[in-house]
Amino acid sequence: MDADFVDLFGSVKKPKRETGSSSSYHANIKDEQQQQSMKTKDEIFKKFPSFKQFDFVNDASDHHFIHKKCPLNQHPNNWSDAIQEDWEILEKDLPDSIFVRAYKSKMNLLRAVIIGPKGTPYQHGLFFFDFYFPSNYPIVPPVVYFHSRGVCPHLSLFASGQVYLSLLVTKDSIGSDLWRPHVSTILQVLVSIQGQILTEPIIKPPAAKSTSQICNKDVFTKSLSIMEQMIRRPPKNFEDFIVGHFINRAHDILEAYNAYMEEGKVECLVKGNGAMHFESYLQRMVRMAATDQAVLEYYNTSLAERMKALVKEFTRIGVEDCEKFLYGGNMKRKQKNMGIWLRRILHHLNEELKEVTTIYCDNSSSIKLSKNPIMHGRYKHIDVRFHYLRDLTN
Repeated sequence: MDADFVDLFGSVKKPKRETGSSSSYHANIKDEQQQQSMKTKDEIFKKFPSFKQFDFVNDASDHHFIHKKCPLNQHPNNWSDAIQEDWEILEKDLPDSIFVRAYKSKMNLLRAVIIGPKGTPYQHGLFFFDFYFPSNYPIVPPVVYFHSRGVCPHLSLFASGQVYLSLLVTKDSIGSDLWRPHVSTILQVLVSIQGQILTEPIIKPPAAKSTSQICNKDVFTKSLSIMEQMIRRPPKNFEDFIVGHFINRAHDILEAYNAYMEEGKVECLVKGNGAMHFESYLQRMVRMAATDQAVLEYYNTSLAERMKALVKEFTRIGVEDCEKFLYGGNMKRKQKNMGIWLRRILHHLNEELKEVTTIYCDNSSSIKLSKNPIMHGRYKHIDVRFHYLRDLTN
């Protein structure tokens, strides 16, 4: 062994081993880690409301266009004037759901995050976009990159990061929504992305309602994937904002997940104007193609797996009581949902429960309803209700 190495480290004393029990030693470390985690969480949560919608930052090291040069002496005078004008508009008129960071040392770069609008599959998600202003801006529109993290949540938002928006097009195109030099602004681009892309997918007739539900579940699943990635690898200058945002909205996201998992369970049995004979529902379900049922099962399974992964990230950043909000995580919640579900069906059948009613299990009804193993496995709990309903409608 090298003598210098021995001399250098020979005098270093090994830490004394803890004399107490091993379990208490590790428990103390765990308590310290939890206290530190809670302290960090509280600090972030206190700073979260004061996070400015528009501000200037210095670190652009993870910006997608960081390697684009910005020699000010090679740009026309109106280039910097146009960008500064955009800054002023953004600082004054940004909606509550959009946050922007600009770089004074790199005027050609800008970063924005859009919060997914409520009532859409993108709700509560964080969608980041990097902007690059070329030397002939504002004659041409900015170049925009979407932080997809390998996910394509919309036909206009590619997994490669490319963004398709009419406002980002000028050459050889016709339309009123195209980029207009010295008129169009970055604020218009951001609002257009939020209003035209991050909205509920449009399913035109004669597409079935189930098609719309599947599409929305798919988009919501992809949004959850992006949320998970943003928590794991937050873009620079938004680290505390991302943690504060998801601590604040985690339970809302879980409630939205519950709604998507419940979606369609009542409609598949109660459909049309007024009360319908129960057997017609049973016959309709029997006629359903096995492939359609398998598709629904696939999207529900994918959604559940993605939510499970996101809950781990929520817990890691300090979100509490996730299991109480998670579908199937609380037996009382399941019983409550079951009661509401049954009550709605009885209401549509013009029946009222005026006293305590015993419901008997008849597994054959569940088998007839499912007609294949996938549907049977998912809806086996329905058999408890069908025995009573079948007798009620005969």
